[in-house]
Amino acid sequence: AHIRAGGGRFRGIRHSAAWNAEIQRPANAPDPHLFADPHFRAGFARLAAFDLAFDAWLYHPQIEELTALARAFPATPIVLNHLGGPLIDRSVDL
Repeated sequence: AHIRAGGGRFRGIRHSAAWNAEIQRPANAPDPHLFADPHFRAGFARLAAFDLAFDAWLYHPQIEELTALARAFPATPIVLNHLGGPLIDRSVDL
């Protein structure tokens, strides 16, 4: 429905996988290791058939997990947003 409604402008989806045990998790935070989850991957596998890209938002320690996802699905373009969201130690004065 989104593809039809977009009239050629709907080109992909964004899904946040930003998770870190040391950061207070909001109520809607994803589960850790989301990109390895079989249910997530089953949905991800459908993107290539619709010629859709995937925009990933995650923290920098998760880049290896995104790399594994990209290797498993080489036909799906992936955009890494915000350079992998660097974690900042809030106890240090900047």
